[in-house]
Amino acid sequence: MTREDIQDLLAMIQGAYPNFNPANKTATINAWTMALEDCSKNQIALAFKAYLRTNNSGFAPSPGQLIEQLQTIAQPMQMNELEAWALVSKAVRNSAYNSESEFNKLPELVQKALGSSAQLRIWAMDEEYNESVNSSNFMRAYRTLLEREKQISKMPEQLKTIMRKKTMSALSDSVNK
Repeated sequence: MTREDIQDLLAMIQGAYPNFNPANKTATINAWTMALEDCSKNQIALAFKAYLRTNNSGFAPSPGQLIEQLQTIAQPMQMNELEAWALVSKAVRNSAYNSESEFNKLPELVQKALGSSAQLRIWAMDEEYNESVNSSNFMRAYRTLLEREKQISKMPEQLKTIMRKKTMSALSDSVNK
């Protein structure tokens, strides 16, 4: 969004929320421009409209709240941890000899939470397999990954690129050791 777009948005916010009256308008415009620079005017207008319709706090939105609304609108629903575990549980039952193919059938985030196809095979071959313990551990890992992915999706592209480079560098370092 441009500086002018932000000024228009802040005027709309002030129209909807008369108590929203920043002390330093220049600083407010600068901060909002920085926070929303990688968003389009139409995206933020849609997010603001959603905020107006769904938030009943009576307080004007912050840039982060509009980005949150935007993410809710733009991203498809992720499966919850119980749905993810149901897929893993089914995969475990078929993984004594087919762990690699069962692992490859799983969604990427579920694969990340599991770690590798070897985990499926280990669980499938374990005579003392305890589904409640394994499900609890998996669901905690999956929930953490979901939250992390959600937070990362809100970040500007430039920051996401830096994070990917650091992750790739760390992976490369661990492989080379």
